[in-house]
Amino acid sequence: MQQLIVVVLFMLVLPVGYVIWNTTAGTTPLMAAVGTWFVYWGVG
Repeated sequence: MQQLIVVVLFMLVLPVGYVIWNTTAGTTPLMAAVGTWFVYWGVG
C-alpha cells in the first residue's frame, strides 16, 4: 500500500501541485509550467 501512495504522489499530486504553484505565483505561464512538468517529471 505504501508503494501505491508513493507512485500516486509522484505521478499525480506533486506534478499538479507544481503546475498550480508556478501559475498562481505568476512565475510562469500555464503552458510553460505544463511543458516543464512533462520534460522534468515525465521524461526524466
